[in-house]
Amino acid sequence: MHSDYNALSDEKTSVSDYPSNLHKAIMKRIRETNKDTINDDFIMKVWTSLEPESIRASNLFLDKPNTLVRNRMMLRGIDLGICNGMSLKEIKEKHPDEYSKYISSAYNYRFPRGESYYDLSTRLEAVMMDLEREEKAVLIIASPSVLRCFYAYIALAPLSRRVIPSLSFSHAYFIELTPTAYGCIEKKFPVF
Repeated sequence: MHSDYNALSDEKTSVSDYPSNLHKAIMKRIRETNKDTINDDFIMKVWTSLEPESIRASNLFLDKPNTLVRNRMMLRGIDLGICNGMSLKEIKEKHPDEYSKYISSAYNYRFPRGESYYDLSTRLEAVMMDLEREEKAVLIIASPSVLRCFYAYIALAPLSRRVIPSLSFSHAYFIELTPTAYGCIEKKFPVF
C-alpha cells in the first residue's frame, strides 16, 4: 500500500497526501463495482498493520458504512535489525559487507538482529490462509515488504519466491487482485 519508508528500496518517499488520495480512488472503485447491487450486501474488510502510516491510512475507512477495519499485528513490515530505517544506498555505504550478503541472497538474508524475507513470508502464512478463506473484498494496508509477500503469494504463485525483494509498487496506482481457479486477475487503478 504505502509507507514513508519503503523498506529495502533505494529511496525514501514522501507520501503525505497518499492516504487521502488512495482512499478516494478505492471508494470510487467500490462505487463502480457495486453500482448494480444493493449496498447492504457489500462488505469490505480493511486489514492494516499497526505501523503509524498504515493506521493513518486505515482511519479514513473507519466511518464508511459496510466497512470493517481490523488491526493485524502480523502485518508489520520486515525487521531490518541494525539497518532499520535505511535505504539500500545507506546500507551499502554504512554496512558494505551486509549489503553484499543481502545482494547475493536477498530473499534468505537476515541483517543482524533482523529478519529475512523468508522469515517475513513464514510469519505472514497464517494471515494469508485467513485471506484465502475470505469471501468478501479485503483491502490490505501495510508496508511495501508485506505487500511484496502478499503479491507474490497471490499473483506470482508459480514463480520463485526469490523475486519478492525485487518487487516494486508505485504510488501512482493501487492493485486489485481477484483470485481465480488457476491464478488471479490483476487490475491497476490510478491513485488521484
